[in-house]
Amino acid sequence: MIKWISEAMKHYDDPNLFSVIVVNELFKGDGSLNHNPWSDIEDYVCLAFRTARAANPDPRVKLMYNDINILAEHDWYKPKSDAVFNMVKNMK
Repeated sequence: MIKWISEAMKHYDDPNLFSVIVVNELFKGDGSLNHNPWSDIEDYVCLAFRTARAANPDPRVKLMYNDINILAEHDWYKPKSDAVFNMVKNMK
């Protein structure tokens, strides 16, 4: 994961770079985790963000988490929204 993120960040090294999606679609609609190749790495979301920042230390480049339906008004998205909120709240 570290190598992949570092190489991707270097590939998109551009003085006009505004933002990079570092983690995408981590949660299912019910708030449970989507399995991915890095799910077994302890604290991999924080590691992904730290790795991306180390590869591009420019504070103007925004490191983003992306997920669909986390700001929806419908009750059936609340578990997913809560899971994302708790993830961010507990990041170190």
